[in-house]
Amino acid sequence: MNTIAAQSLDLVSGELVATLDEARTSLESFIDGRADQSSLVHCADLLHLSRGALKIAEVHGAALLAEGMEATCRHLSTLEDQSAIDSGVETLVRAMVQLPAYLDRLQDGANEVALILLPLLNELRKHCGKKPLSEGTLVLLNQTAAQSVWLADESRVAIPEERVLAFRRTVGSLRIEFQASLLGWIRDEDADLNLSELIRVSKDLEAAASLESVRQLWNVLTGVLEALQDGGLEATVALKRFVAQADRQLKRLTDHGEAAFID
Repeated sequence: MNTIAAQSLDLVSGELVATLDEARTSLESFIDGRADQSSLVHCADLLHLSRGALKIAEVHGAALLAEGMEATCRHLSTLEDQSAIDSGVETLVRAMVQLPAYLDRLQDGANEVALILLPLLNELRKHCGKKPLSEGTLVLLNQTAAQSVWLADESRVAIPEERVLAFRRTVGSLRIEFQASLLGWIRDEDADLNLSELIRVSKDLEAAASLESVRQLWNVLTGVLEALQDGGLEATVALKRFVAQADRQLKRLTDHGEAAFID
């Protein structure tokens, strides 16, 4: 997380924990039969408050999860099919566990990687009759806030020509290393070693960047790769395809420098 977002999360964490605890208690009251479906509405209202706090703190993945939980609570409160309600509540219980764990991970200094939440988000969406989200949608979510703040200023930045050429040479060299490690990882040849190399190259690219939007691109990729390394994400074919798309961005940077990211 960037420093400002981490500080913002720290500021709201006490109230957020209390609100989420109350939401969990409301859900448990429904599960135990101590309350009717109106308790699901109350739980949704509390999740709505939590979502607002998370948006203020710019914790976008967690805010999206809270939004999905809220929508699921409201949807289940309107149903009469007990099997559908039970299935939805089971997913909500898991989400109630994962959301605080995700926030704890961020407060411990981890990057926000909304992609980790994708399976759970799509389960919640399924209960509400919505189409699943793609991997690309959640990765863009990590970049949107930074770009909306930074691009307006960066569009007026003049980067010295010598710096542009030096950056393009650096990226060109790192791209060769990235491609070699990517190929090995996709083929599952020394997968752990190649994944470590991809993380190293991604961090080097982030360090070499001058523009915040470019740094954010590699920061997000590093987070995804580290989540794969830690077992938080599964190396599916779709996810490997997504990581491979980073090479297109490397080509843009090699050919045009960071100007390719300024509209």
